[in-house]
Amino acid sequence: MQRPQQPRRKAGDEDAEEGDEDEEELRAAILPVAGALMQHHADIFTTELLPNYSQLVQKMIAQGNCEEDRKLAHFVACDFLEHLGPRITSQWPSFLPIVVQDIVNPSPVLRQPACYAVSWAAKDPAFAPMALDVATKLAELVTSTRALTKKKSEMPAQSCADNALSALVILLQNHKPVLAASEPQLWKAWLSGLPCQVDDDEGQRNHKILVQLIQEERLEVLGEGAQNFPDLLKILVDVYQTDMVEEETSKAIGKITVALGKEKLESMAGALSEKEKKKLLRIMKEASAV
Repeated sequence: MQRPQQPRRKAGDEDAEEGDEDEEELRAAILPVAGALMQHHADIFTTELLPNYSQLVQKMIAQGNCEEDRKLAHFVACDFLEHLGPRITSQWPSFLPIVVQDIVNPSPVLRQPACYAVSWAAKDPAFAPMALDVATKLAELVTSTRALTKKKSEMPAQSCADNALSALVILLQNHKPVLAASEPQLWKAWLSGLPCQVDDDEGQRNHKILVQLIQEERLEVLGEGAQNFPDLLKILVDVYQTDMVEEETSKAIGKITVALGKEKLESMAGALSEKEKKKLLRIMKEASAV
């Protein structure tokens, strides 16, 4: 997964002072430097720089701070969780509760990095006590957001939902014992939220996982008697050879269609539009020619 892009200030925004704009641009430009240090020199960063950066994040992420400060704090937290892993776990209480809280923040500028951060924290076994509550919030976010109209103005919200899908499936994969009682509803929310709509990186991640789970014939995805497969087939057809999947994932989709065979696919294609049916035939033809 790639780090969410930081929204740029609109050209000609007369509400902001020129000095403030320069400061915001400078702070945003500095962040990748710290992230690179964490990625390539994690031990040195943890020993020498982490205490100062932790204090900075605590100050910027505090309730009541402006959205810009809090957003930048979330981006630093994303780098902490992505690049420092267990080295940062002991510091979670200083920032992670507010990150989790912002999963449902009304502002997509804060929701997106919050969901992205959780997708990294969720890989840690230490996240287990929070797993059920966070997974429930993520599922509700995905469901409510996908119910919105597909207007251009809703794209930031849909991008947040794409990030939420990644966090949700990582929780499902890493915290099965804690989520066992709610698994059916959570898997349903994840599947119903697919395909990803805006964020190509999150799309590639989620659709790759979906294909892998189908190949493994996972019951939680396929359903009893593969009852979910018609809906899954629609997702696979929609994302095939788009920016929402890597080339290897498209090849895997082709292999799935060939393995099922034309007759079986035709019996499952009722949910497809005529355009999608034509694309399905093309997928089978291309995969068979390999």
